[in-house]
Amino acid sequence: MGFTIQEPGLITFVIECDPDWTPCEKAQARAKAEKLNQHCPVTRDPGYGSAKRARGDAAAAAWRATFNALRAGNPPPQTSLLGNDPNNTPNGGTDSDFMDPCMKDELNELEPAAQQEYIANCQPDHILELQFTGGQPAGPMAFMSGRVNGSLGGQLRAAGATGPVGRFETMGC
Repeated sequence: MGFTIQEPGLITFVIECDPDWTPCEKAQARAKAEKLNQHCPVTRDPGYGSAKRARGDAAAAAWRATFNALRAGNPPPQTSLLGNDPNNTPNGGTDSDFMDPCMKDELNELEPAAQQEYIANCQPDHILELQFTGGQPAGPMAFMSGRVNGSLGGQLRAAGATGPVGRFETMGC
């Protein structure tokens, strides 16, 4: 899955959607591509590695804990992992906390116990991937289906585009 189209000077990265994804999961993939396009052109971060990924994972765990606390009506935990930028902090259930508004709609249609399971199956996703220059461990982030997030991250890693990416597109979404 995932491939690049070489163009003079820029690469178009094509994200492939799994045909088994729900309509909302496909909408998340399209939204992710749109958000990545807002940062284009982007290049691979030569400093990306296990240390940056570990900082990103720790920040994602802090983002999730903050989201859950706010959603429960509790004060958010104190953390420096999300930095000082208010865009890096979730709001506890507003549209900005989700990669696509369809997720909020799906969540709000569920009973409370099912809402907890829905959130547990989501992952905080860095809007600008850490593997690209400019992606920051602190965020900003938005929830995305774990199935979609895992697939897109793998596609981006596997394609290994070395030149600047000028556009992200989706296929089968």
